[in-house]
Amino acid sequence: VSTLAELERLGVHYQDGTRQGELLTLMRERGLNLVRLRLWVDPHSAKGEPFGGGNNDLGRVIALAQRSRALNLPWLLDLHYSDFWADPGKQHTPRAWRGKSDAELAVTLHDYSAVVMRRLREAGVPPQMVQVGNELNNGMLWPQGRLHRREEAEFDRLAHLLKAAIAGIRAGSEGGITPRLMLHLAEGGDEAQCLRWFKAMQARDVPFDLVGLSFYPYWHGSLGDLSRTMNSLATQIRRPLLVVETAYGHDTVNQDEVRNAFGEQEAVRGGFAATPEGQLAFLDALRAAIAAVPDQLGLGFVYWEPGWIRVPGDSWASRAGMAFLGIDEPLGNGWENQALFDREGRGLPSLAAFARTR
Repeated sequence: VSTLAELERLGVHYQDGTRQGELLTLMRERGLNLVRLRLWVDPHSAKGEPFGGGNNDLGRVIALAQRSRALNLPWLLDLHYSDFWADPGKQHTPRAWRGKSDAELAVTLHDYSAVVMRRLREAGVPPQMVQVGNELNNGMLWPQGRLHRREEAEFDRLAHLLKAAIAGIRAGSEGGITPRLMLHLAEGGDEAQCLRWFKAMQARDVPFDLVGLSFYPYWHGSLGDLSRTMNSLATQIRRPLLVVETAYGHDTVNQDEVRNAFGEQEAVRGGFAATPEGQLAFLDALRAAIAAVPDQLGLGFVYWEPGWIRVPGDSWASRAGMAFLGIDEPLGNGWENQALFDREGRGLPSLAAFARTR
């Protein structure tokens, strides 16, 4: 729910049935039991202009985490280790960290991770889970930590960076709770890729407690593909796993100049109707697949992002954010039709998926 504060600032209101209320409260009553928040290192231009997409610096993350804690909701910290969006297609090293040697970068990564954890503990909101990087299929902190050719030396460098980050997280957590550590990949339907990556990290003794996967059925294959990946990871990697990113469209309508990630072609590939009922059917099928993972190692899913409806003034990136990424596109929200609330902020049938029993 990383865009929540920005959406509220722009005037969004949410309603479930006849009751209007705060998003986390409404969703907790529906069965929500984990909040995921992303953290960017410095999502502002040199002039101080916010990059958009929730502007998730540490202050904003702390404020949202405090709201979660007030509702007794555990939360997952998603460390992007970048100033803005990090995913398989981009893992930009934070501007202040660039030009460092491999050794210097590892020290910086350790120290930053430790400071973040101490700040969270001092604010009274230590996370129960920490995601060490975001969608690391192709590595992190490019170019040093990039997996370009999938060579052994590249996996060595990535593992070294991950160990530095994890050591920092543990150092910053001393005196408080020790969070469960997650490593996260996109393309959850690609069994071979996911197995090779996690085996490479285990072979290099990278410590982690949880496997995180992104799975969007219109990009990453069928639910059968995801099941094969999860089952193989459960039996060979032997860690509990979460699908920490997933979504599906409740229609194919586009309300702004930004092309939606989910349209008519994606609905065909996804295999479920692009309707509120189809959105719920997908989440029910996803829950069933996770529940069927061997040895009860499938823990659940995190929806990305349930409240991110379109509102004037909101954009996945500001002009400054796009300049940072080196792109020039219209402002707007390409995710508007995948929220679990309609365009007026009214809850959709898919909210029921959080309270389903196994």
